[in-house]
Amino acid sequence: MLFSKEFFTNTNATRKRNGHRRDQGLEGLKLVDFDTIKSTLKTGPKPWDQTWHRNVQAECLTPQEVSIDKILSINFISKASLEEGNRLWGNKPHPPFKIDKRLFHDGFPVVNSATLTSSNVSKDNINSEHFKHEDNFLVGVQRITLLISIKATPELEAKAIWFLENGDKIDESTTIFENQATYWHWPSINSVNLNCGQYSVEYYVGNIRWVRIPFVIHDF
Repeated sequence: MLFSKEFFTNTNATRKRNGHRRDQGLEGLKLVDFDTIKSTLKTGPKPWDQTWHRNVQAECLTPQEVSIDKILSINFISKASLEEGNRLWGNKPHPPFKIDKRLFHDGFPVVNSATLTSSNVSKDNINSEHFKHEDNFLVGVQRITLLISIKATPELEAKAIWFLENGDKIDESTTIFENQATYWHWPSINSVNLNCGQYSVEYYVGNIRWVRIPFVIHDF
């Protein structure tokens, strides 16, 4: 709000009809319907309600780049999404990464955590055993499993895709979750015949990638 030439709008900035308004400073900020936006975090979206749909599209418009030192933190909904953020960002300095679920509506699917393991995962041990994350495996290991904790919505499609270092796909599996609940999901790959080298596995919810984990298979 304190940057120069900033504008706030009461709805989508491209919609100049239906009472669209914009202003600067505190007067601009007063145009935003914060009560509706805050209630969305508790009650969920109401896309059938045109007033709701209009008001939650309020925007802050900046005509300039916002320097990275102005960002206090980057917040994620889960451990898995924070880890993917770290991987995408790389080794360059960045603002603090934090997990703060309060900033997100809880009605959407979420990948909570992702663990890669060579241990056997089954219904019998999933809730009793602690699985340590691995990204280095000995050649000839029987199976590599991607252990996912996911909060699903009805009819949600999730898939795991396994890749060679060159990007060629070597395996893919798809799962449909019937009900809204938090599940353990453990897609795996038969790795007995995989050669030494670098690989990766990706996990998608719908068409959105939540996880990409590189791993290595090496000899003794």
